Amino acid sequence: MRLTSFARIVLVGLGVALCAASVKQPVKGGAAKTEKNVVFYETRPKFEWPHRKGSTYRVVCYKVTNDQFNPRAIVYDEINYTERNWVPPDELDFETRYELYIYNDSQAVVTSWGFTIGYEQAKVIYPEPQAKVRNLSPEIRIAPLKYPYVYYAFEIAEDSSFDKVADKGFIAHRDNVREFSGADNELGTADDIRYVRWGATRVLKPNQTYHWRVRAYYYTKEELAAGVDPDPTNALGQSEVVGSFTIPPQSGSDSLANVTQVTRDGNNTYMPTLNKRLELAYVSELPSGGKEIRTAGATVRAGVPVFDTGREEFTKSVNGSSDMRPQWDVDGEGIFFDSDRTQKIANIWFKRRDSRGYTQLTFHDKDAWYPSISRDGNKIAYQVRNPQVGAGWSIWTVDRDGRSATELGAGEHPQYSPDGGRIAFAQKDANGNSQVWVMDSNGGNRIQLTNEFNNELPVWHPGGKKIVFVSDRSGNADVWMVETDGARMVQLTNYLGYDITPEFTPDGRYLMFASTRGGEVYHLWMGELSDH
Repeated sequence: MRLTSFARIVLVGLGVALCAASVKQPVKGGAAKTEKNVVFYETRPKFEWPHRKGSTYRVVCYKVTNDQFNPRAIVYDEINYTERNWVPPDELDFETRYELYIYNDSQAVVTSWGFTIGYEQAKVIYPEPQAKVRNLSPEIRIAPLKYPYVYYAFEIAEDSSFDKVADKGFIAHRDNVREFSGADNELGTADDIRYVRWGATRVLKPNQTYHWRVRAYYYTKEELAAGVDPDPTNALGQSEVVGSFTIPPQSGSDSLANVTQVTRDGNNTYMPTLNKRLELAYVSELPSGGKEIRTAGATVRAGVPVFDTGREEFTKSVNGSSDMRPQWDVDGEGIFFDSDRTQKIANIWFKRRDSRGYTQLTFHDKDAWYPSISRDGNKIAYQVRNPQVGAGWSIWTVDRDGRSATELGAGEHPQYSPDGGRIAFAQKDANGNSQVWVMDSNGGNRIQLTNEFNNELPVWHPGGKKIVFVSDRSGNADVWMVETDGARMVQLTNYLGYDITPEFTPDGRYLMFASTRGGEVYHLWMGELSDH
């Protein structure tokens, strides 16, 4: 039965006088009418009534039928009932009219209901109606329905008729309800929050209005027991809600193809690093202010890396400490990072995935950041705060066991080349702007690759002939790429928001980076290079 037919039945049912109830034995006062007429959105609703200690009741539930000779059929008849509330022992039917009468021990009606089990309409809590959404891969968040055996269908279309669907998804209610307490102020509210979310899998176009539609498809518990996505055409029924949002103009277009959002955490996520097995490590900010490193595996689907949504905690913040700038070891079994977990001074640390212990490798009395491991795994380059040089930082190297720490000269953000023979780094010029340089791994033969504007955070392409970096030369922090001889500089990202901390996949085909595009929170994004 379609929802429109159901609505008509409910309206008619609420306006029709109900017949007198017939029970197994006569009752005083009879049951000439129901006191409450309601619609429930769960198949086992709870009924409560005023209760006096020691009282017993008779609970009679009828199903209203179309049989003129038997307009009511008893579904439940419980006597000597002692509780003050009642829940049907079994699931009731959708789009079916019921009556419930509660009799006291004198067989007088205590209270009565006429009710129907209806299909609840999903309530969208984000985005708000006609909202402006700056995220190019926005989320739709709905309040979870009371009935749990539901699949939600999400659609984003370019037109209100939904002929041009830009993206869609189909997810189960089960295992997708997220809960946040009001204390952590999730979603900017002090109230407790429960919602189901679906994030767009494609990057939408700026300066355009999109229409969204959410449908809830109802099934029986048995139909969903197998855990297989059911067929919407076989649903018991459905409800839907529609709306729209606008993505305002951005600053331009990425030259990367197929840009997709990787993380959707409520807090900042940035500084990605990938090992040869495509395992991802990155920094996640905590509501308390600390920072931890998390990891996620990946599977390749149609040539595209798809990262696990269940992130694993690799390091744990200590008293609000910050674990930052992770770099995988060459074997992919451990991570180098900097942390201020002791004495609030950052130094270089190491942790293996199979160990609960942390190893401190450097012991500077000033902050040491940005570890980078050489190809053979024997040397680590990093930067140390140094007020004695104009750049404010010096680049050092140290053996992986923490011995033989050596200063190479002024600079910051060091990154070993794929062959281990050179180090890319950034250094401030006479105007105070950062520029990208390259030097030999022993600190000699320094060559400047960029000039003007701020250019920092260099990362080598796996092929060893190109370097990406972050620059504000377009008026905004974006990712650019330059060949190691300083020629052919190309802008890779160009959207409103800050694009920072780039990282290549091992094959050089994809570039991951952190970005505030679409909002104020950093998320990880990934795009494909047209020429890698």
